Amino acid sequence: MQELPHFDKLWDYADPAATEQRFRQILDTEPTLTDLSYHLQLLTQLARTYSLRRMFDESQNILDEVRSALGDEPTLEQLRYHLEQGRVYNSSGNKERAREEFDKALAISDAVAADFHTVDTLHMLAIVSKPDEAIEWNKRAMLKAESSADERAQGWLGSLYNNLGWSYFGKKDFGTALDIFRKGLDWQLAKNRPKQASIAKWSVARTLRAMGKMEDALDLQLELEQENKESDGYNYEEIGECLLELNRKEEAKPYFARAYDALRDDLYLKNSEPERLARLQKLS
Repeated sequence: MQELPHFDKLWDYADPAATEQRFRQILDTEPTLTDLSYHLQLLTQLARTYSLRRMFDESQNILDEVRSALGDEPTLEQLRYHLEQGRVYNSSGNKERAREEFDKALAISDAVAADFHTVDTLHMLAIVSKPDEAIEWNKRAMLKAESSADERAQGWLGSLYNNLGWSYFGKKDFGTALDIFRKGLDWQLAKNRPKQASIAKWSVARTLRAMGKMEDALDLQLELEQENKESDGYNYEEIGECLLELNRKEEAKPYFARAYDALRDDLYLKNSEPERLARLQKLS
């Protein structure tokens, strides 16, 4: 019998359209159609390629097809259906319905013993929860990943350290945030993931600035400037902020200018923090 492709390895989350095409190439092959569990799981991921592009109607149509074929017993395809249904609700702004779906996925996860998807579900519950609750969900996810023998589950740790660190940062518990960001940095370095390590180092430096440790924060941001092969507006912004706090205003100006040039078309900042862009422009 022909071996079925490991479709989870075909994911490129930065290019869901290309991922859709990869999935469609295997979706209607005879071996895929004869394995219902595999077929339904693959459909949940095809739905996700649409939800990531905010094509929610297309995603929902596929998930409805999956739901109609599910049985009553807890299965991996059921877990993945509820997980992706929850993501559709969350991305389209219905956090209450999303929470209901993630709760269902979590209830199933114990029965199917799928650590990777359990951690995924816990991290999604954190996303749809209020700050204090989010911390508890992220801690549960982190402990699950750390204790799991599944390497894919362990692979969540970098993201979880980042999420948990920012949750504590948001509560102004900078000491705890710093410890977690440093743990995340060590983990990324040990995994030889330079891009993710740079993000973790930036987070450490940002937290040091929040704690008033300007010299230490500046040293780390300058290290990042040397390490980055491409311009990074967020790095330039932080160097400028540190220099400004240290009363080195003239040195800060060109960094604010570089930050503004790099970030002025950033859709997140334009939509969510336009005042931040205005500040960069003013200080440059």
